[in-house]
Order: sequence, then structure tokens, then C-alpha cells
Amino acid sequence: MRLMTTVILALILSTFIGCRNRDKSSQKSAELQIAVSVPRIDLHSAVVTDYIEIIRKHIKAGSDLNVLEPSRASTPLITAAALGKIEAARILIKAGADLNYQNADGSTALHTAAVFGNTKIARMLIDADGSGFYTSNVL
Repeated sequence: MRLMTTVILALILSTFIGCRNRDKSSQKSAELQIAVSVPRIDLHSAVVTDYIEIIRKHIKAGSDLNVLEPSRASTPLITAAALGKIEAARILIKAGADLNYQNADGSTALHTAAVFGNTKIARMLIDADGSGFYTSNVL
């Protein structure tokens, strides 16, 4: 049942993906865009598909790590927590993603990780301090 729920959630998220924050990227200076360009794959899709290299490129390009997906207004960190994407969650936490953002249901990444039984991600979020680094070596 959990696998089916995860697959259905992944399909729903991938259906509604594509809401990259174009306004912020268009406001960047031409030099910055040439030096580090925003990947063509949006951040939510990179999380869903576990495309770690693209997540890192978004971070380097200065992409909004809290960009919302349109169906439930979840951040990439909440998506990673729902789908059990441990490495994606770790990278987003370290990069400073908002740990306390609440989606349309009022759920944070921690709530989501707990509901889906993703205990390693839940532990990372519990241990995370204000700097975005977690204090225990979970992995």
C-alpha cells in the first residue's frame, strides 16, 4: 500500500511539475546567467527523479529552493520527505531550504516525512539547526 501511495504521489507531482520560478531567474544579471545557468529540469522534477546533479546545479545557480509545486503548494524539501529521497533532502537542508514551510495541507517536511514513514529524513529534520546543518550523523 505504501509503495502504491508513493507511486501515485510521484505521478501526481510529475504531472503538475514545471512551475520553476522564472521571474527570479529573469531578474538575474546577464553575467550571472552566463556563469551559472539554471538547469532546464525544474527542481521538483529533479527531486522526484532523484537527479542529484541537477539539484546541486540549481543550488549553484541560486534557484529558489522553496519554489512551490502547484497542486499542494509543497516545496522540494516536502517532496523529498514524501518520497523518501534521503540524499535530495540532505542537500536541500544543507543548502538552506525552509524547514518550517507549511504546504496547502498545513504540513511541514517533518510532518510529511513522519506520515510517510521516512524516519531518516525525519531525523535529519529534527536534528537540523538554524544553519541548515544537522547535528547527528544519520547516514
